[in-house]
Amino acid sequence: MAIRPTCVIIAKLICGKVKLPLLRAPPTSLLKLLYNKGEMRNHFREFIRAYNMMFSFTSLGGKVNNSINNGAGPYLFQLCGENYHLIGDMLPGPDKNPAFLQLYIHDTANEISNRMAAYGRTGSTEKIKRQIVEILKNMLDANNCYVGAFRSARERLEVSGAGRRMRLVLASGRSTDGRTYNLPTENDVAALIPGDFEKSMENRDIILESSTGKLQRISELHPAYLPLQYPLLFPFGEDGFRLGIDIGFLDKKGRKRKTITMREFFAFRIQERFGESPII
Repeated sequence: MAIRPTCVIIAKLICGKVKLPLLRAPPTSLLKLLYNKGEMRNHFREFIRAYNMMFSFTSLGGKVNNSINNGAGPYLFQLCGENYHLIGDMLPGPDKNPAFLQLYIHDTANEISNRMAAYGRTGSTEKIKRQIVEILKNMLDANNCYVGAFRSARERLEVSGAGRRMRLVLASGRSTDGRTYNLPTENDVAALIPGDFEKSMENRDIILESSTGKLQRISELHPAYLPLQYPLLFPFGEDGFRLGIDIGFLDKKGRKRKTITMREFFAFRIQERFGESPII
């Protein structure tokens, strides 16, 4: 029996009627690290996963199997079980070192050193270049809406003082059309509210406390699911998949579904196009 190639199915999804906004060209500093010929480019490409991890807001759930890398072959990343993303509090607990999103808020005067130290708890920093860490920090500060939101939260927390409990809400809802718009602003993605302020929240909203010592799992349907984990792939904080993106055409075959599926979204996103960011 003939097997229909997956690439044909994907091509039909891409070349068909599903339309999404293209990813804009990445910042110049990131493009230089990726494409300028030389030792810096080779180094960055080799260790890009480490650099991305340094700036991730979230941690990767699941069990990583490192036993398969005992031989002389190329490095393999094997994740066993379910893949999910976890996010913590805005501030580290007593006698705890900052990690992930906390590095955008806590002790930012020593941020570069803190990021390298945080990565050093899970991997070697011997070959990590401080210069590149600083370039990436400045790039994300200037462009990423989530970084801007956390920087603003830091300022508000400093003004309010440690005695007042605050929450940072990363909203899952969007008022814009997902077919034409995927670049949220700082005000679109986050709101800092007093901890005693009660408001009805969407089930998928991410509500970050000042410091509880607990981790929470992020819904795969939250538009920030990807940009929080992969800031170097989405340097502007572009939205990932979310429910309710209009399919954008009238189905003459009588199909009742009016929104795109996750499969259609990612099939569209992983294809390379002229005029779109080449990072993915």
